[in-house]
Amino acid sequence: MSTVRVVYTADQIHRRLEEMVAEISSDYEGKELILVGILKGSAFFLADMSRLFNPKAVSYTHLRAH
Repeated sequence: MSTVRVVYTADQIHRRLEEMVAEISSDYEGKELILVGILKGSAFFLADMSRLFNPKAVSYTHLRAH
């Protein structure tokens, strides 16, 4: 049986996300903010971020490597 190694706790991730949102909010104060994520990896991250931001819009796109 393998052992799972926790690199960052959920609380650490949430605190860092709050710091990022505060910094972005400051940088874009007074401007319309639209969040765009690349599927599939960003879905949960962008959802968590959008809950803290309350942005004008959230959009996802899919890219394909050739």
